[in-house]
Amino acid sequence: MGRQKKAICDVTKTGIKTKYYKVGGHGFCAGRCGAGCPMFGDGQYTQDCLNHDACADVEGQQMGVCSNEWTAAADDFWFSPDCTTPPSS
Repeated sequence: MGRQKKAICDVTKTGIKTKYYKVGGHGFCAGRCGAGCPMFGDGQYTQDCLNHDACADVEGQQMGVCSNEWTAAADDFWFSPDCTTPPSS
C-alpha cells in the first residue's frame, strides 16, 4: 500500500502496455479488487486487480479489450485476504 507498482496489461491489437501507479491511490484506489474505494475498513489489493485497473484507466472500459485482465482479477476479488485501509492520496 502506498508504493509505486508497475501494472501490465495486454491490450488486444496494440500489445502490452505498462504504467506505474501508487497502490491505493490515483483517486480510484489503484489495485483494489472491486469497484471504487471502500468507505470504511479493508479491501483486497492484488497485482491482477492493479493490472485490470490500469487497463480500464488507459482504455476506458472494464471489459472488451480488458476482459482478460478482468478474468485474471475475478478470483482475487473472491479469495484474496483483506489489506489495511489505504493511505490518503
